[in-house]
Amino acid sequence: MKKGIPDSVDEFPTLASLLSWRAQHQPHRVAYAFLRDGITHDSQLTYADLDLQARAIGGALQDCVASGERALLIYPPGLDFVCAFFGCLYAGVIAVPAPPLDPFRLTQTLPRLQGIAKDAQVSLVMTTAQGISGIEGVPSELPQVDAAQWLMTEATDMEWAEKWEDRPIAREALAYLQYTSGSTSTPKGVMISARNLMQNCEAIRQLCFYDEQLVVDMDAVLS
Repeated sequence: MKKGIPDSVDEFPTLASLLSWRAQHQPHRVAYAFLRDGITHDSQLTYADLDLQARAIGGALQDCVASGERALLIYPPGLDFVCAFFGCLYAGVIAVPAPPLDPFRLTQTLPRLQGIAKDAQVSLVMTTAQGISGIEGVPSELPQVDAAQWLMTEATDMEWAEKWEDRPIAREALAYLQYTSGSTSTPKGVMISARNLMQNCEAIRQLCFYDEQLVVDMDAVLS
């Protein structure tokens, strides 16, 4: 470690521990920014902001589900998804990201969502009002998830951040489930461990020669 800056993400066991370090040592630096149309700066989160949101969501999750439970994440593009994902990491809850439902293509998108929820055995759905805007009766379409187990994360009380308990996660623990598109067959889940996630971050950093000053368009990285 040089000048208080980690040399590589290998110094941290999980992505959550790395964010916690950033929030303590670089609280005012921008962690994520959302470009509404790929160009226009819409909103941003500093490391301190993201850590606070993640602890609040993590505390709310710890209050309603056990560590290791699976949560289906239904979010439109934006920073709400980032907060929810890190909230799951902070709580030890397995995130299951899924694309938002399209109210004009429910016959195609709803069965895929139902298939993912059933296969992953989710016990909670995390979303925002915007995430299910214009779609009536969505909870009833996912009968395996109790209607009370829908967490609208934009309304999370920040007081939950003080109730959050830091429960260290092992490197080999499951971090999240990534499902295939399901365009040609039933969506299939891939298990991503905390170690997998950190190794992927490190591989991207090394192969692309990233340093702490570089701002990256993640759409370009992931496309």
